[in-house]
Amino acid sequence: VADLADREAWADAGYTAPAGEDAAIMPERLGTVIASGIGGVTTLLDQYDVLKEKGVRRVSPHTVPMLMPNGPSANVGLEVNAQAGVHTPVSACASGAEAIGYAVEMIRTGRADVVVAGGTEAAIHPL
Repeated sequence: VADLADREAWADAGYTAPAGEDAAIMPERLGTVIASGIGGVTTLLDQYDVLKEKGVRRVSPHTVPMLMPNGPSANVGLEVNAQAGVHTPVSACASGAEAIGYAVEMIRTGRADVVVAGGTEAAIHPL
């Protein structure tokens, strides 16, 4: 979801290429702040079920990278070539608002000229 929203926001802002390739913005002046309310809780719960039902040897070795909440921000940062900082606030329901506030602070303090900011979550689980 974050990757699609990033592409749409990037195009809506008038950019056609990643920072550095688009002369309008330099990579070291571009940041990302993409928040998550809880991170990869679905992965954690699914892998816990695997552990209970099939044992430790069947748990995916990719569990930790799949549940890290900074994944969306890192992916967006890589896609747009952001080098002014890639951040992931995690503060439950306030996460998206915190991300936008932090992005504004990055711009106001001169750390970045442009920041891709927002929040995303994918916690769809029967629990």
